[in-house]
Amino acid sequence: MTDTETVIAGPQSPVEAHVLHVVGRDVALHFGPMLAQVAQGLSASGLTTTLVTDDAALGVRLAGTPVECHLVPYVGGWRAWSLGGYLAGRIAPPPDVVHVWGQAGHGWLAHWARRAGLPRVVHVFGTAHGERALRGGWHAGEHVVFPSSALASPLLQRFPQARP
Repeated sequence: MTDTETVIAGPQSPVEAHVLHVVGRDVALHFGPMLAQVAQGLSASGLTTTLVTDDAALGVRLAGTPVECHLVPYVGGWRAWSLGGYLAGRIAPPPDVVHVWGQAGHGWLAHWARRAGLPRVVHVFGTAHGERALRGGWHAGEHVVFPSSALASPLLQRFPQARP
């Protein structure tokens, strides 16, 4: 292929996958508009997209879109102990992958996702989030995503068990 050639892909086959996003109020405060766009974009590309949050403003942003949004009282902290039961009973079909944005509900979600055999992607936004995400042992299908190598490098040196 030369520099002047252009390749245009043909029509994509429909993707049949279900993505669950869990977003706590703290992350929604800073990234709510972006996450709403991501969820809508995934839906527009043919993915079934579900969002669970304790942030009412994010829920309002997604009203009238194809994104299935569940507002729950608490996504993080000890009050989120029932999150796994909620997800098991209300998210149907079960998702193919779970994205956790920040650390809200991470512990409860990890337990539920492992029992259900679901891959989990944890998006961390700071050193404290990264430390909490990496502190526990990791299992197959669990991944931590850092926004930059500057954040990831020092944490991965301290938590070598988290390396892929």
